[in-house]
Amino acid sequence: MRLAIFDDHRLGVVVGDTVVDVTDALPWPHEPDPLLAGWWRGLCRDFAVLAPALEGAAANGRRLPLDSVRLGAPG
Repeated sequence: MRLAIFDDHRLGVVVGDTVVDVTDALPWPHEPDPLLAGWWRGLCRDFAVLAPALEGAAANGRRLPLDSVRLGAPG
């Protein structure tokens, strides 16, 4: 699974030349800054538990062309 941060610090799964927004699959509220909010650390810490929900969201979510989003770093 290839993860990406895009647009307004949304979490996405890259599938080919698309990205699927899986932010809402996280078990905590979305905050605009992943490092300050701690959700990026939580994602790294709990990835084994969260991966099935992220995979499900990626399989069922709307795919956005990568060239239509602004990719960013987690911090």
